[in-house]
Amino acid sequence: MNLHLARLSSYKQSIRMRSDRTRLVVFAMLLAAPVLLCAQRARSFAEANERADAQRAELPDVSAAYATEWAEFNNSHKLDERDGCYFKATGPLVQILEIDKSGKIVGYYTDVDNERSRCWKKSYLGTVFPPPPVSPYWHKLTMH
Repeated sequence: MNLHLARLSSYKQSIRMRSDRTRLVVFAMLLAAPVLLCAQRARSFAEANERADAQRAELPDVSAAYATEWAEFNNSHKLDERDGCYFKATGPLVQILEIDKSGKIVGYYTDVDNERSRCWKKSYLGTVFPPPPVSPYWHKLTMH
């Protein structure tokens, strides 16, 4: 009987230890979740630009094919014309759009802060394009 009680006590202690470890793992995952969710987000135009250039260099054919598909969708829906952004300022403008796996624009980065860039940011953020071949996809646009 004492041997049975000792085994039962040992078993309960083992379950408690596993439960404590499980709670610790879950707690660590909850702490890390915001970092993991934001790990792909660029913090600046320079960082987004580096990612866009690296993506083009690493996947040139895939990037070119998606750029064509993106432009066809954009042009067929006249998304770049709908808010009159072209005429809000002059001069060159580089835009980097961060596109998630569903095709949604979730990040907008530019080298210039003016009325035109703010207009396009408002127009593009949240817009859903065809899903990209990789996620996140960094789409670079140079406006003249």
